[in-house]
Amino acid sequence: MPALTRRAIRVCTALTELRGRGGDVLDALTPFFEPIFELSNGKIFDPRAFALGVQKLYKWRFTTDIAEQFIPRLVRAGFLERIVSSGPDAAYLVRYQARDDIGTVALSEVLSEIVDEFQRFSPRLTNLLTYNRSRDELSEILINFLVSLDAYAPAEFAAQLKTLKPSRDEQDTLDQLEEGGKPLPQDDRYMAARFVQTLCAERPEYIADLSRLASVGLLTEVVEDFVKPVQIGGNTDLVVILDAPLALDYLGCSGTQLKADVSCILDSLRQIGCNIVALPVTCDEMQRNLKAMLANKPPDRHGYTHNAIIRREVMIDYVQAVANNTEQALTKSGVTVLPYTLQHFPGQHNFFSSELFEDFLSTIVWVQEIPPREHDATCLALAMRLRQGRHSSDLFRCKYVFVTRNARFVRDARSYCIENMLLNENHEGPVIHQRELATITWLRTGLGASELVPKSHLLAYCDRVLNLKKEVRDTVGQKIKAVTPDKYEQFELLLLDQKSIRRLADLTLNDETVITDENAEQLLEAMRSATVEEEKAAFDKRLREERSNWKGELKKAREQKERAEGVAGGVIRERDKALEKLEEVRKAKIARIGEIVTQTNRIVGRFDGVTTACIFIAAIALILNSIFHWYPPVGTLSAIVGTAMILLGGYHQLMKVLERPTIGVPTIMGWLAKLLVRRKLVQAGLAGEVNVADIQIDQGRVSIPQSALGESIRTAVQFSRE
Repeated sequence: MPALTRRAIRVCTALTELRGRGGDVLDALTPFFEPIFELSNGKIFDPRAFALGVQKLYKWRFTTDIAEQFIPRLVRAGFLERIVSSGPDAAYLVRYQARDDIGTVALSEVLSEIVDEFQRFSPRLTNLLTYNRSRDELSEILINFLVSLDAYAPAEFAAQLKTLKPSRDEQDTLDQLEEGGKPLPQDDRYMAARFVQTLCAERPEYIADLSRLASVGLLTEVVEDFVKPVQIGGNTDLVVILDAPLALDYLGCSGTQLKADVSCILDSLRQIGCNIVALPVTCDEMQRNLKAMLANKPPDRHGYTHNAIIRREVMIDYVQAVANNTEQALTKSGVTVLPYTLQHFPGQHNFFSSELFEDFLSTIVWVQEIPPREHDATCLALAMRLRQGRHSSDLFRCKYVFVTRNARFVRDARSYCIENMLLNENHEGPVIHQRELATITWLRTGLGASELVPKSHLLAYCDRVLNLKKEVRDTVGQKIKAVTPDKYEQFELLLLDQKSIRRLADLTLNDETVITDENAEQLLEAMRSATVEEEKAAFDKRLREERSNWKGELKKAREQKERAEGVAGGVIRERDKALEKLEEVRKAKIARIGEIVTQTNRIVGRFDGVTTACIFIAAIALILNSIFHWYPPVGTLSAIVGTAMILLGGYHQLMKVLERPTIGVPTIMGWLAKLLVRRKLVQAGLAGEVNVADIQIDQGRVSIPQSALGESIRTAVQFSRE
């Protein structure tokens, strides 16, 4: 494992152990100093040589004074041994012994897994360039990126190294140290940023570990100012003044990730009592920047806001609304706009006079246009006037501070104030970098009780690194216009698509120097196909989702069908049972009606037989009376009547046997049968089930046709007399 990687892991582990215990967090940085102590082991500790070694290794702003203030920490860590203890003449001997990496195994294993992912990721990002790095090189690149050791350019410290003029022995020691702190090359930085962004999106389980490593980078930002309080503090009355880019980030005009980063810092500051404000001159700067961007044709636009619009993270109508009224937008978001200009409060002008304003304005060289130069000079002047001479080494006691992302502005403003004796070396400058504010906020609010600040800072940094450089866009455009001018319009349209822009940045690793006449058209084709591939991938994903949803719906429909069939089956079974019961009732009623018909026919038949028998008996008696004169007065009449009755009875019986209608008797039998049927139906409770008027009676025989039955028991069955 590379030395830097090993040291970073140890620092990160130390930070984790300190969390929540209130320890001095800068003690955790001591593993970074081991290469110096290893070379100077057994020698007298020289703060100046130590500071030179740190500067050469890491390019930290590490002075001799800071090295002297670090001595108690180094003694506690066991790197120094006091050999002379007489006040200012105290001397220390370097005692270095290699430390075991006990306690760092877990993070080392995780980092090894992350580097494995990095090794698999790098070849598939670009096929235009040959990007070959060994595993150790990838590990070093990733750690370098995460701990932000390239935050400051090496040239920035060259002059300071020369002024220190190391002695021959010091120079010999320095020569043995590797030259560190070099900024990562553009391709390595882009590759690392792209990998971190992809890893956070696809493997969120690694976010916490990446954030812990990023916290080391934040901590190195305050090494030079370690004498400032970094312990958890109470509420403060600090007023933070936002620069235009940070205000736009906070409003969401620069995209989701940058808004999250600034919001995380400002929300943490509000929790400890800070107020967030902006100046009218900054509102004018914001308005000027947005309107300048919107005034350009879409293909000519660039910057964070334009990229956020392309990514659809912010609507262009919202950007237009902010540009029209920046003060209202800031006020609605909770940022107060101070009505304060250079002409206000003449009594405060002695803290930064108009002459100093003009003088500092003349020193601004990081921007050419007059309005931005006047903006920066005005913000410095107003911040100093608002402080009214109340300076401190503790940022949270300075009352006012202007925060920006312009590192040159931060450095020059501080240097100018010190040179003009407006503050001393130990005071916090009136202008502070967002990175340093994030670090101090993180430390002040509890040493990463939440790791949101390192995480948001890391992701926002990745977002800024991955932002397509204007130089890359312009170079490709120039090559396309020169080689295939008819395709330049197509190139301009592709610049409005985020997928095409991302593909261009990936293939070139955001480095304009790799673009040539030969590969320009290849880049254009890759940009065009990126949109197609992305759309195809999105379509395939939607298709898979729809298929999955369709399968789920089909399965659900089948389950519903099975449940419905089960319910229907139950209903059918219940229905069949009910029908069976109804059929049983119907059959019972029909059977009962049949019994009634049978009984009635039987009674009527018996009555008919008895009546016929009586007629025969009476006729025989009358005939015998006429013969034997048992009753003389009716002898002749008896013979006549008896003969008539016998003939009638015989006729009736003969017609009955022949099943032919008889004359006279059927009327009596029909009336009797109908009377009996009606009475028995009423007694059986079936009067409503049979229409008596439709009952058919033929020769005293009762039959009930289907039309005479009620609807519930209607059937084609007819009942006849047995």
